[in-house]
This record gives sequence, C-alpha cells and structure tokens, in this order.
Amino acid sequence: MFRYNTSWSLNLGIQKKFLNDQLNVKLAFNDLFYKSGWNGKSEFNGLISEGRGNWDSCRGSLSISYYLGNQKVSSRNRKTGLEDEEGRISNN
Repeated sequence: MFRYNTSWSLNLGIQKKFLNDQLNVKLAFNDLFYKSGWNGKSEFNGLISEGRGNWDSCRGSLSISYYLGNQKVSSRNRKTGLEDEEGRISNN
C-alpha cells in the first residue's frame, strides 16, 4: 500500500480598476509557500519505499488591460427565431 501525505497550496490575487473602469490591473501569486508537491511511503512484503516530488509551482503574474471601446454604446436586442416558434406553439 502506498500512502500519500497531504499537500496544499495558497493562491492569492488582487484586482483594481482605474480611470473610470477602463484600466484593469491584476496581481496574482500561486503556491506562496511552495507546498504543492507530493510525498509518500510504500510498505509491501517487507520492502519499504519512500518518494517525493515537486515542481516549480511558486509563480506570480501581473496583468494590465485597457478598454478602448465606447462604453455608452448599447447592444441591440436580436431575435433568434425561437420567439416565432414559441408564438406558434402557444397559439395552438
């Protein structure tokens, strides 16, 4: 039987909007304490085996986006044809 010990990670992120919500800045960090690896122990027929592994999981990212479009333009309400079918069904 192989038994794995627990693994965990802590991910954090923050987002802030500027310039009338046109500029969006995101800052994120993954696995701050570098704990998302694995380790375990196997005992079978008198043979004891231990193993562990991890990967480069501690990362940070910065994302900046700027909305260039006109925020005052409203989208038009389109019909899909489903409304006609619903009308036909309800009229019967």
